[in-house]
Amino acid sequence: MEAKCERLLATWHDRFTEEHFNALIAPPFVVAGNGAAQQIARYRDQTVLAAARALKATYFKKDPDEPILTISTVYTAPVPQLPYAQGRTFVAIILPLPAETGLASHGFVELLIH
Repeated sequence: MEAKCERLLATWHDRFTEEHFNALIAPPFVVAGNGAAQQIARYRDQTVLAAARALKATYFKKDPDEPILTISTVYTAPVPQLPYAQGRTFVAIILPLPAETGLASHGFVELLIH
């Protein structure tokens, strides 16, 4: 899983660099965002991994076979196209899905706004 996560991060590396995102690996997750490295680590520990532990204990019997990319973005300046976005955190969770789901096989994006 570590190698799969590294490949996924390599796939996104140029885009993350372009956007000035920090990223880290915590298998099965690749966690990225526009916060400082310490903020991304805190997001990994207090949000991503905490939620994963709770969900696994309740709903899942096995770990994922493929890496999961989570991207957290905080808009600190006004965004004219998104007046509601300033100061809010947007999280995209990109999951690989098997073809038998009938959904886009390249992945699924869930956008959470808090």
